[in-house]
Amino acid sequence: MTPKLLYNTHDFKALRYFEWVAIERLYAKPRGERMYNLYPDMQFEFWQDAHTEFSAQVKLSPKKRDAWIATDLGKVGPDKELNTLEKVYAYIDAQLKPKRRGKALKDDKRAIGQREYQREALGDAFVDRRSLVSAAKTACKVIAEKGGSPEAVHALIDQEASRLEKLHCEEALSDAQQQTLRDTIMRPVVEELMAVGVVERKLLESRDKQTYFLWGHIKAKCVIGDEIELGQATYKAWCGGNDEARKKYLTVLSDLKAIRVTWGKKGRGTRESTLVKRLV
Repeated sequence: MTPKLLYNTHDFKALRYFEWVAIERLYAKPRGERMYNLYPDMQFEFWQDAHTEFSAQVKLSPKKRDAWIATDLGKVGPDKELNTLEKVYAYIDAQLKPKRRGKALKDDKRAIGQREYQREALGDAFVDRRSLVSAAKTACKVIAEKGGSPEAVHALIDQEASRLEKLHCEEALSDAQQQTLRDTIMRPVVEELMAVGVVERKLLESRDKQTYFLWGHIKAKCVIGDEIELGQATYKAWCGGNDEARKKYLTVLSDLKAIRVTWGKKGRGTRESTLVKRLV
């Protein structure tokens, strides 16, 4: 199946070209395909011009923000460091996120290692459809909210997995891949999401309305494993409180093991922002 372009509407046209070249080198050329045949409606020449212009700027200012888009294109190729599209997209994702540090950085490295391990361990059963996996994890939230008996929940997972496969895959998944989607990707997420009731019960028992309110916002924005920036401006928009309240209520949720907080450093740039990762 032809890879779906994930960055073709990104504001930074040089990044669009980075993805374009990666697909050309790792998918099109090995199959003897032409990119203009795979994506006939894409005017990539404008992206190429933007990338050339940005590369010239990086030569003059090597420490320019996002310089990797110009300098690291040479790492992409079948016999190079970024030798699969999975690695390319993981690399792009890591570069676009706020600067990682501490436990968050370890999580990133662990996630990449896990994907490579899963690819090797599952073999043909590995689901290499990023949009499908992302949509499936999002759908788990809706399934968990409906709840029900184990049998009813499993039926909902099977139903949603089939619907998403038709929506995101031009070619049907194999039986082994379908089983991976249901049992390895979706079912554990649903089970973890359903366990969130434990945290809510403790907040209700303590009558901690403000923390409960904040927790509701985090759940609405994140599935388990997601991480977001939660600075004072965001907290104020959500809950209307000050920075002291933000720290207080995030600490309560952290103590309940509902989230993990990587505190940002005051006065630094957005790449040093406070990061909140949802754990349950």
